[in-house]
Amino acid sequence: GIDTAPAFPSAIAVRGFDQAELARFQGVGERPTTQPVDEIFRQIPCCSAWHKFDREDRPVYIERLGMHQPHALVAKCKQMVPPGTPIGAPILQAHIHANEVGGNITRFMASRKPEANICQVTVIMDCTGLGMGHFYGPGLDLLKVETDWDQKYYPEGMHNLYVTNAPRIITIGWAVVKMWLDPRVQRKVIFLRAHETKQRLLEVIAEEHLPAFLGGTCE
Repeated sequence: GIDTAPAFPSAIAVRGFDQAELARFQGVGERPTTQPVDEIFRQIPCCSAWHKFDREDRPVYIERLGMHQPHALVAKCKQMVPPGTPIGAPILQAHIHANEVGGNITRFMASRKPEANICQVTVIMDCTGLGMGHFYGPGLDLLKVETDWDQKYYPEGMHNLYVTNAPRIITIGWAVVKMWLDPRVQRKVIFLRAHETKQRLLEVIAEEHLPAFLGGTCE
């Protein structure tokens, strides 16, 4: 029933869109905000949002990787599942909700500009603050759960993925993660060092739609 499940108000942050308008566009009513996924987003330490759109009107999803706390994340997931349940279950539930929210935003943007054939999203993963502690094995296992699910059930949903403010140690994590990805997906991943992040992102996202911490003017 996922195609007819209300997505709004969203449990994940949505910036730059009127969620009441998105709910009307989806046409299946408003989502109760007392669902398990709401509790998951309240408890899991993460930092992500759907944030406005790029210059071609694709929705933008931003994940602040360097602000994640992988050890705390794994510990919280263990607390949230019954014994014998895979600890990736809460993360997967939250991830599916985030994907469905993004899918509905994408269809909304496509309805406003049908000639543009909008059917994908732009993703930013910001590495400011990323360190060796982020390459925690059980934390990477949770990332693999999400990655596997995306490739099975959301193929070709991503236009490009910009890994911004990328430190040199990102090559360690990428060596692991790229083994999970189809070659077509690998080619969509663009690494940007700190000195080139602002310039390259402003080529694809208008200044007023790009957060200030990435070089834009949006606060």
